[in-house]
Amino acid sequence: MPKPIYFNPDKFIDDVIAAMNLGEVTAATLLALREEIEALLNERIISTVIGGFSARELSLFEKILEDHPELDEIDALMVIAPEIPGLKETLERSIDSLFFELAYQSRQVEKGLNPITA
Repeated sequence: MPKPIYFNPDKFIDDVIAAMNLGEVTAATLLALREEIEALLNERIISTVIGGFSARELSLFEKILEDHPELDEIDALMVIAPEIPGLKETLERSIDSLFFELAYQSRQVEKGLNPITA
């Protein structure tokens, strides 16, 4: 049975990399960048959730993971999000914020590497 997908981190990573307009990069650089973005995404999601969970919500999250081993932590969060007022929206804002932070940082690096000379 295929695993249900509630959030696709690979698509998020692909979208961030596309927004960065990196041009030609080596496969090794691209892999390292993908791993770093994935780590930042996981960190952002976990910190958002842990910061807002009550004991009841944490228990519900743990139960979903226990009862549904086919789900990873992010998918489990998306499953219980409707049970927690405002969680889905909070996660969406947090993920969107990370997307724009990474795209903005990339533009700033590009400006630093290619300053406009007048």
